[in-house]
Amino acid sequence: TAMRMLMGIARLRVNGGMSRRSSSMLRPRHSSSSGVVDKTPAPAPEVKRWPEVPTIQRELYDAFRPRVLRIFLSSTFVDMSLERNIVLKEYVPRLRRILAERGISLAVVDMRWGVTEEQSKQKMTALICLREVSRSDYFATHLGERYGWCPFSNQLTPETFDVAPALRSHIGRSVTEWEIRHGLLGWGDGSRPHPR
Repeated sequence: TAMRMLMGIARLRVNGGMSRRSSSMLRPRHSSSSGVVDKTPAPAPEVKRWPEVPTIQRELYDAFRPRVLRIFLSSTFVDMSLERNIVLKEYVPRLRRILAERGISLAVVDMRWGVTEEQSKQKMTALICLREVSRSDYFATHLGERYGWCPFSNQLTPETFDVAPALRSHIGRSVTEWEIRHGLLGWGDGSRPHPR
């Protein structure tokens, strides 16, 4: 009898509601005055379902869910390391606190730690940089006396040209210039930077 009750409970959980058979097993059977056991199955109770989430609640959730603001830092690395560190240590924590009060998380993209040695060997450096520029909401750059690394076409993956098709006419220029054109100035000939 205990095994039949356990099977009935398992069936109840799988079916999401009480069937007539399972409900009759779980309900005690009463004896009449003549000593005959009443075998009439108990009526199946009404299954309670969770109400639909109102549309306005879903809209409020979408409006107030945590947001992330991404800032891309662009510059040559060697001569602008100090300036980058000042931004990250002094200004970013303040900005992060201000945005947190408004329910916004801050993500700062610094490509000094964004490309692994393996990715560099696979010629993915420029591709990763331009993709991160495209993903960012804001673009900030430091300009100094250095021009930066100038890769040739054999140092780029085909996917790099998918991200920035106009790059084909700018081969031989620095990745820093590509970032600035892609994120801020546009590629020339009336083109515009990646929309934000």
